[in-house]
Amino acid sequence: MDQRKKLARGKPPSQRPDRQGKKDDGVPAKEKTFNLFLFVDGDVIGQLGACRHDLEGSDQQKLSFLQARVEADLAAATRFSLPDNYKLVLPDGTTTSGLRYQSYLQLSQMGKHIELFEEIFVHFEAPDNPLMCITPVVDGKLGFDAVTRF
Repeated sequence: MDQRKKLARGKPPSQRPDRQGKKDDGVPAKEKTFNLFLFVDGDVIGQLGACRHDLEGSDQQKLSFLQARVEADLAAATRFSLPDNYKLVLPDGTTTSGLRYQSYLQLSQMGKHIELFEEIFVHFEAPDNPLMCITPVVDGKLGFDAVTRF
């Protein structure tokens, strides 16, 4: 993927282009939005999940919709493996796919957590700066750390 496009994904909502534009026929354009899931077993993210919605309205309306759909979308989410570059070294020296949740939080603080979802965005042909709601699923239960705006 073009490096410019990859870097554009993590822009804060204040830097997001206006998504309430209209198509050529005057009908409001719909935006691809995402409920994303981190499947955490113990303290290790082993899989990702995604559910896409095509929505119109303000960013706040879209976020409210996504938040209200978390439980239903969890059941319907398409599951994805972590990208190949996320590996853990086990105590016996072998490696496995995974990312410690604390490492994810550190990536999030640096604005680099979006790279974890890049393959999902490519799969769904997401726009450069998609609106998303990211929810951890810890040991099979929905978990919320905070509502964060990037």
